Amino acid sequence: MPGSDPLGAFDPVGTHGTLDCRSYLDPLLRSLHAVDIAVTLHVDRTSYESLVSIEHAVYSRSNFAALDRPCAVHVASPAAAATHAYAAADDVWSRCAPAGCEATGLARRLHHRLARANRDVERALEGLDRLGRAPVGRHPGP
Repeated sequence: MPGSDPLGAFDPVGTHGTLDCRSYLDPLLRSLHAVDIAVTLHVDRTSYESLVSIEHAVYSRSNFAALDRPCAVHVASPAAAATHAYAAADDVWSRCAPAGCEATGLARRLHHRLARANRDVERALEGLDRLGRAPVGRHPGP
């Protein structure tokens, strides 16, 4: 079957050749939201690391070049920024002492990265709401 994905990725291109921003980015936004909720609930480092790993896998399978400008700017860009902020927070957290980040002085940096990721997730979700449910055109090829 031409164009099929053996790994079973969701293909949101409809019969009219349009790419629906909401459908395409839903897996990424859901995984970002799961990390955001986990942070709010103060999960332990192991759980956080696992969620970030899953989120990164979803992010790495996203093809932002296939999106049109409004979707890319208002949804994908802040979602990518959140992905990077969560990864940066994971890096900071990995350098904390077993007793916690306060003991190493990294708590402020960790909280800053997590707060930034939270803001970026909110921006992506707000951007998606602003775009509404209208299909978004495919990015024109070369």
